[in-house]
Amino acid sequence: MSKPAPEPSSGPRRPSARRTPRRSLPARLIARVPAAQVQPHARLVGSPFVQEDCGPELARRVVELVRTTG
Repeated sequence: MSKPAPEPSSGPRRPSARRTPRRSLPARLIARVPAAQVQPHARLVGSPFVQEDCGPELARRVVELVRTTG
């Protein structure tokens, strides 16, 4: 025997996250941190141990950040 269909909700429907376009987390953080707005941003592709996968590239970016801000 099949189960009866659930009763429809009587409360107001909240918009689904799929229907509401939202900026990504990095974009929201950059928008809220004034100094971040003038810095270049890039993503490194790697595992959770990104320093092992992209060590030289990560080091180059850190050195460049220190040179330009420090």
